[in-house]
Amino acid sequence: MQDKEIKIRLAVHKDINNIFEWRFEEHSKDMSFNEKIPTREEHSIWFNRSLRSKNRILYVGTINKKSIGVCRFDLDSKEFESEVSINMDPEMRGKGLGQKFLSQCVMKYLETHSHDLFAKIKPKNLASLKIFKSIGFGEYSNSNDDCSEKTYK
Repeated sequence: MQDKEIKIRLAVHKDINNIFEWRFEEHSKDMSFNEKIPTREEHSIWFNRSLRSKNRILYVGTINKKSIGVCRFDLDSKEFESEVSINMDPEMRGKGLGQKFLSQCVMKYLETHSHDLFAKIKPKNLASLKIFKSIGFGEYSNSNDDCSEKTYK
């Protein structure tokens, strides 16, 4: 699957269940800063607001029409920067797809946005640290208070 072409598209309503399931898989929960687990109804409200928001973009990667992950960009227009996060389908992890998926999403986002990008990543999230660094993000700050590493591009 590593040599397959990843297609990037905007998330649509049919992605709601996949994104919910990926987000609340054990590893994803452990790597997240948000410890609250929403109900499906709360997720549905968040997801529908996200699709309508002008300050949030959700991209979904697909290979042969199978969704492999989601990449989110949240714009802070006051700071003129966007936070980037990525979450892969648990079945797609460890296949060497994350770096290419993230890179393609960043390039697509930057086609229409000229904001600085950053990501908050827990130090124990070695896979995310590796892929963000591999596409040019560098360590900006490291805070032990919230167990986060903030990277900047």
